[in-house]
Amino acid sequence: MKTRIYVNRRIIARNKSDKTRLPPLVIHTSNGTRRAWKVHIRGPSQLIYAPDKPLKSGASIWIETDAEVN
Repeated sequence: MKTRIYVNRRIIARNKSDKTRLPPLVIHTSNGTRRAWKVHIRGPSQLIYAPDKPLKSGASIWIETDAEVN
């Protein structure tokens, strides 16, 4: 199962302006989406920059892996 991990920059901006601490990391799999402050990838992964083909979320840079993610 492929996992994609990216940073939600809107959450980072919101945390800064509202003085909140919402988790800015997004972990997306076919089973759903989770949010986190820290991600541990237990195997090979690749960092992808695709400004001409962003994800549906709008992310143009993300980490992609088939490994287990905690």
